[in-house]
Amino acid sequence: MITWVKQMQSAFGFPFLWLITLIYFTQGFRSFVWTAVSYQLKDILKLSPSASQFLVSIAYFPWSIKPIYGPMAWFFIAHITIPNLSTAMFYYQTEFLHLEASFLGTARVVGWCGLMLGTLTYNRYLRHMKLRSSLMMMPFLIISGQLCPPGIEGTLFALFMSINNLGVTVNSFLGAGLASLLSISSNSFGNLHLGISVQLACTFIPIGFLYLIPKEASGMAC
Repeated sequence: MITWVKQMQSAFGFPFLWLITLIYFTQGFRSFVWTAVSYQLKDILKLSPSASQFLVSIAYFPWSIKPIYGPMAWFFIAHITIPNLSTAMFYYQTEFLHLEASFLGTARVVGWCGLMLGTLTYNRYLRHMKLRSSLMMMPFLIISGQLCPPGIEGTLFALFMSINNLGVTVNSFLGAGLASLLSISSNSFGNLHLGISVQLACTFIPIGFLYLIPKEASGMAC
């Protein structure tokens, strides 16, 4: 871990690493705020899952202000082809399973820690795999860094986050539409399994667009 941090500092410099750390810390802390907002929409405003998802999608939209190009197109497609049912799942967890807010907050922390561990594991042991073998397992920020020309790392990171936010916004709208289509509400979760099945099936769609990622990624032919 310490060796990896030193390598990153040598490659990008301490100010850039500090900036990334601060951004991710802010985003991680924001997840606790969104937990409270989710309860506000559900318990105080009495909104349905689809209506809550729609409002959350609108809230994310201002973050999506930059264009899509190059290998970035695949990353965007990988986001928008998978409908986001997180709000419907939140209603199911709180209304049907009766999970406490503290448990949900802790679960999010564990999830972010798992994401960090997965990224470190990939960068340490799996980054030399052929791209077509790794599919969506490859952390896209790493491959973007490998393809990035020297001197514009900050611009690339800002572009990456903007495309990520735009993708999240679009798939949230899709998730809201799917929840409404399946009549998933705070009192009816009978079709939730169908929504999850559709979501699972959609995860295979980005595989058909892997050709959009340059073959020189990771220095290996695909």
